[in-house]
Amino acid sequence: MIEKGQFSGQICKVINGQKLTFLMEKALWQEDLSTLLIADTHFGKARHFRKGGIPIPENIHESDFALIAELIRTKKARKVVFLGDLFHSDWNTHWGVLEMFMKEFSQVGFELVKGNHDILREEIYSQSQLTVHHHPIQIGSFLLSHEPVNAVGLTNICGHLHPGIRLSGKGKQSLRFPCFYESEDRVVLPAFGRFTGTMEINNYGEGMAYAVVSKNLIPINLS
Repeated sequence: MIEKGQFSGQICKVINGQKLTFLMEKALWQEDLSTLLIADTHFGKARHFRKGGIPIPENIHESDFALIAELIRTKKARKVVFLGDLFHSDWNTHWGVLEMFMKEFSQVGFELVKGNHDILREEIYSQSQLTVHHHPIQIGSFLLSHEPVNAVGLTNICGHLHPGIRLSGKGKQSLRFPCFYESEDRVVLPAFGRFTGTMEINNYGEGMAYAVVSKNLIPINLS
């Protein structure tokens, strides 16, 4: 049961000896390294749909860019690490929008741990502001990846799964919300991108979920 007053826009925890802050903006903040961790933005996805004849608004990604910009400024972030699926599949002209956004923050290091949708040609990545990692990377006691991986002695921080949880109210009505999932050796981030779906965490096992509801995080014990 979640008691009134437990809701918060952020939840700070020490995990494997390092401080992490879960943010209602669907990102993680690693204060010691001034680093934002973000997963599954899927920039460019709307334009792919439009090319296929589906009338998705061109500006659907703008709120995601604005939110990242706000987080960089308010947290004074020195680094942003994208945990895969930064750009949705093949190149389209929205890649230029992403490049312009990163150039606005020339003082920030942008890194990408490649995911299954990050399939652009290597020369496109090399001409950008991104530092690209083809394999999981270790930062302190964390192993950063796109898909979940085994990380003996480390805590795996990843995306890919687009975790969501269904919350029920009176009258048997229910809604599904994006969530963080934390187990003994893993933290899974919700998809950051507005134009993404969620998959319910029914089979994840024991642990904690932090549901993103409006401007709050709601902790839910899954044990």
